Amino acid sequence: MAINVVDFDADVLTASQQRPVLVDFWAPWCGPCKMLMPILEKLEAEANGRWTLAKLNTEEQPECAQRMSITSIPDVRLFHEGKVVDGFMGAMSESQLRAWLQRALPSPHAATMSAARAALAAGNRAEAARLAAVVLAAGADNEMTVLLAESVWQEDPAQALELLRPISLDQKHADRAQVLRQLLQLVLLSNDATALPAGELRERFLSGARALAQADYATALEAFLEVLRKDGRWANGAAKDACKVVFQWLGLRHPISEQYHRLFSSTLNR
Repeated sequence: MAINVVDFDADVLTASQQRPVLVDFWAPWCGPCKMLMPILEKLEAEANGRWTLAKLNTEEQPECAQRMSITSIPDVRLFHEGKVVDGFMGAMSESQLRAWLQRALPSPHAATMSAARAALAAGNRAEAARLAAVVLAAGADNEMTVLLAESVWQEDPAQALELLRPISLDQKHADRAQVLRQLLQLVLLSNDATALPAGELRERFLSGARALAQADYATALEAFLEVLRKDGRWANGAAKDACKVVFQWLGLRHPISEQYHRLFSSTLNR
């Protein structure tokens, strides 16, 4: 149920620590405000407690309007954890508001997602996978899909690759998904290398792919760099591309990237 703001700190800032609070700054003389408010009330009623609608009459509380630098109404701002996270000015249609809320509202699974990120960062892949699966059971989420793939790729690279399949290049988190796809394609080469030219360089390249499957990035880069030094054009530059994938996966500030990127650059520029 919508509330009328009496104490801004308590009704908005403190309350938004528990759930998002959408504040509608309005005044009785404002025509667009009168059009917007019933739509906001309807959407809040449909939200089943996911967020709270708070109405603030700027005529009755000019100090709050000044505090929030309200210069034109209607002005709608979304507060979460005591801070403004999004907002808009002017009226919107119901369909526009629904779309805006979908983008602006924090995920109801934000705490679980945060825990999943922390688990993966700590190297607890099983827990990260469990938490990501909890979020995904409630609906599609590209970030958690990528995180789940990151959690399971060493145990089952084919499954991880399949998880990433629905994420297109124009969607959120597509960059990370694409790098992981390329990494997995390298890993899976160790099981089927028929597309690579036979010979000594193929065996050395595959030793790098096998090391990659074990997340032994230094050994993998040693192998790819050796192939690159011997023949940079082998298999259409496969060794150069493999090195780039590892650097992108780890990030250039990773100690292994910093160590081997210099060797990579010097090999290319010799």
